[in-house]
Amino acid sequence: MQKEIKKIAKSKKSKRAKKITKKELVEYIYKEISDVPRMTHTRIARIDINRIIDCFMNSVMKALQDDQMIELRRFGTFLVRTKKEYNARNPKTGETVKIETHGTTFFRPGRNLKKMVWSLRTLKEENKGDKNERGRTKTKATKDV
Repeated sequence: MQKEIKKIAKSKKSKRAKKITKKELVEYIYKEISDVPRMTHTRIARIDINRIIDCFMNSVMKALQDDQMIELRRFGTFLVRTKKEYNARNPKTGETVKIETHGTTFFRPGRNLKKMVWSLRTLKEENKGDKNERGRTKTKATKDV
């Protein structure tokens, strides 16, 4: 998984990270399970992996709906935070609108995930390209020949 993250960091030129779809996640898990030597005789179909992911997501959503906290050690914690009511302004009309008290989902990353993301940031900084003395990326016109 860490190799995949490094590939994303190197290949992505824009500020946005590459999206990984559910289909790609299923494929990645399928390949990872296929590479495990003791699991070569018991194949898990992609559709079963898809069902497991669906079951996991539904379980997380149901627990959050019941105002429970989900803690996955070394990965992170999902929880619901309550936002107090406040007044907002409609940008089109300028009209003041009252936003009621409501819940919002929140994810707090675990220690291992924080470390992985931290190293990803340093990888991106290493691959930014040539910098001039002001710390800006050199353009074609200003690059040294």
